[in-house]
Amino acid sequence: MDHRAGTDIVTVTYGTPQGDRINVSWLDARQTPTCRSDVQARKIVGCAVLLVTSPGGTAVISGSASFSTLWTTAAALAAGTGSTRTAVA
Repeated sequence: MDHRAGTDIVTVTYGTPQGDRINVSWLDARQTPTCRSDVQARKIVGCAVLLVTSPGGTAVISGSASFSTLWTTAAALAAGTGSTRTAVA
């Protein structure tokens, strides 16, 4: 767990069957209404990341996996925390 600017950040790293990495960094666990789920593409230090606002909280998706795989993971998180395992299987 990291602590930056007053925010606890928990990162979970998943491996794909192809050997790529998907990092899910949870910035907070504050729940948002389901209707407020959102995925936004951003660049941080030249790297593409996805910012997800979901019922389970806010997360940043990054890693060495293809952008489409990262997007699939982000969409699963935006849909609800129960579908995360499907995105990286």
